[in-house]
Amino acid sequence: MRSLSIALAMIFLLAGAGCVTSKTPVQTETVHFATPIELAIGQTITFEDGLQATLAEINDSRCPADVQCIWAGELSPLIEFSGGILDEAFETRLGLDSVPMQNFGIYTVNLVEVSETTATISVSTSK
Repeated sequence: MRSLSIALAMIFLLAGAGCVTSKTPVQTETVHFATPIELAIGQTITFEDGLQATLAEINDSRCPADVQCIWAGELSPLIEFSGGILDEAFETRLGLDSVPMQNFGIYTVNLVEVSETTATISVSTSK
């Protein structure tokens, strides 16, 4: 009986060892203004002046196959901005058809390209 208990304890111990996860810190990349940069969902980039942009999500409102829709829909990324000269965080949802460009403060963000998992943006500044 004792051998069985020890064997079961070892099995659970070894099985649990494979379940350990470690959090890898999110790497940020410093980029220059007016340079198109591709972001994956959850990725953060930092611009020269400390402005940070994070691709939070991509909404897919496209019309499904074999369905007649009034509007074709589009992929629309939600991008969160903070830092730089911003007093408070700012977020914007862009779309190639609906809102391809947004101004906030001295910054202008342009959506260059979008897929189900990435968005390519270009941010410029009037500074």
